[in-house]
Amino acid sequence: MKKKVIYAGISAAILVTALVLLILGALDVFSVGMADLGLFFLVLMAGFGVLNLTFGLWQRNAYYVFSSALLLAGTFVYCAIEWIPIRWYVIVAIAAVILVLVAILAFLVLRWASPTEGANDSPNYKPYAQRQEEKQEETEQKIAEEQAIIRGEVKEFQIKSFGEKKD
Repeated sequence: MKKKVIYAGISAAILVTALVLLILGALDVFSVGMADLGLFFLVLMAGFGVLNLTFGLWQRNAYYVFSSALLLAGTFVYCAIEWIPIRWYVIVAIAAVILVLVAILAFLVLRWASPTEGANDSPNYKPYAQRQEEKQEETEQKIAEEQAIIRGEVKEFQIKSFGEKKD
C-alpha cells in the first residue's frame, strides 16, 4: 500500500510539472523551441519513463521496466526528431537499441522470476514428516476412542434398556 501511495504521489508531481510547463509556455513566459503541447508530452514521457524504471526495478516487476523502455524510447525519438538533424532510420535504430538494452537489464536484474508464492512459503505449510506424524496421531486417537466405546467407558454410546427395571 505504501509503495502505491509513493508511486501515485510522484505521478501527480510529474503531471503537475508538465501542466505548469504547458501553462508557462502558453503564456509566453519562456520558450524551449518546441510546441507547448510537445513539451507537455515530453515531460510526461520522460518523467513516467524514469519513474516506471525505478519502480519496476524496486518492485521486481517486468511490466514497469518494459513500459519505461517504451516511454524512454519515445522520449528519445521525440527529442531526436525535434533537435537532432539525422535520418529517421538512425533514430529508429537507436530507439531499438534502447529497447534491447532495457530488455537485457530487465533480464539480468529481474531474471524473469515470477512473484509466485511456493507452498513452503505459506504460513500453514507443514513438512511431509510432520504431516505423517499428525496422521499417525489421529489414527491412534481414533483407535483409542473406539476401544473406549467398546469397553463402555463412553456413556453417550452405551446401550440403554427400553424401560426401567423395577424390582
